[in-house]
Amino acid sequence: ESGDGRLAFFLTPADRTNPSPYNLPIDDLKGFFDTPTKTIPVYLPGEMNLIKAEALVRQNRLAEAVVEINAVRTKTTDPFGVAAALSIYSGPVTESGCTSKTAAAWDGLVHSMPMPSAIATSIRIPIKNA
Repeated sequence: ESGDGRLAFFLTPADRTNPSPYNLPIDDLKGFFDTPTKTIPVYLPGEMNLIKAEALVRQNRLAEAVVEINAVRTKTTDPFGVAAALSIYSGPVTESGCTSKTAAAWDGLVHSMPMPSAIATSIRIPIKNA
């Protein structure tokens, strides 16, 4: 989406194009990859909002899911400097609308993609009782 601050965080425009029939621009990675010794976080804080949004969509609690999506879209500060600074979601509040926006916000670079069938529910992390 135009104006998405995460694009400027993760990518630097390069003066090259992909030698394909489409001649798409090629961007250089930036973000956490601009120096070889820079630490890379395990996850970004906004990812928790998006996991919650996906779970809410799966429970057909769409209005609550939009609240979580907007928490990511409208964020202007972030401990790692990754903030979209976009307006609130104003599209249709349907399962397909919410999941595509959740996927787009989660990925940060892809703006329209289908939600993986079980991105949050397929990962099981065993927890050992102390």
